[in-house]
Amino acid sequence: NQPQTDEDQSNEYNSDTNSVSKPNTTTKPKAANKNKNNSNTDPSRSTTNGDKTKTKVYVPKYRGAVYGILFALKDQSTPLSKSQIIERSSRFTDTDMINPSTTGSMYNGWS
Repeated sequence: NQPQTDEDQSNEYNSDTNSVSKPNTTTKPKAANKNKNNSNTDPSRSTTNGDKTKTKVYVPKYRGAVYGILFALKDQSTPLSKSQIIERSSRFTDTDMINPSTTGSMYNGWS
């Protein structure tokens, strides 16, 4: 009996045919992502048409929380605190910026 080398240990011995076979060392190529329009991406940010990518402009919902915040900041030349932004945006939005909505959501307009 001779000591086994590293090469001998990686081979498989078949006692029926009294032969040694090398293990299959080929690896499968990684599957290509066939779905170019990944469902995890935000559809408002971009769409893919073949190799061309188009960026869409974000348009906030009319009288929504973001709409109110943007209009509150529109003509500001000085920084505002969070409470000042909430106070000024309330006249441009139908969303309550402080208390969660009454529809059972735990989020308010600010969050």
